[in-house]
Amino acid sequence: MKADLQGFVKEETGKFSATRLAFVAWSLIVLVMWAIVSYQQGELAEINNSIVSILGVFMSGKVVQRFGEKDKNGSKEEGAAQGA
Repeated sequence: MKADLQGFVKEETGKFSATRLAFVAWSLIVLVMWAIVSYQQGELAEINNSIVSILGVFMSGKVVQRFGEKDKNGSKEEGAAQGA
């Protein structure tokens, strides 16, 4: 698991991605808190829409950042093909 997580939070250049790390951290925190609340209530708790929206913002930011990286590396065609 550790090797998989390290691979997920690293960019192709080998540098750590703060956006990916924030997404993983936020997701884990939400999952753990949801599990605790659900256990205490004795039923599955509802996850607020604002929490889901924040996860969407993290993912959207990463998508935009990724296309910017492709353009800087001169592979615009590859980035455009992936977006189609």
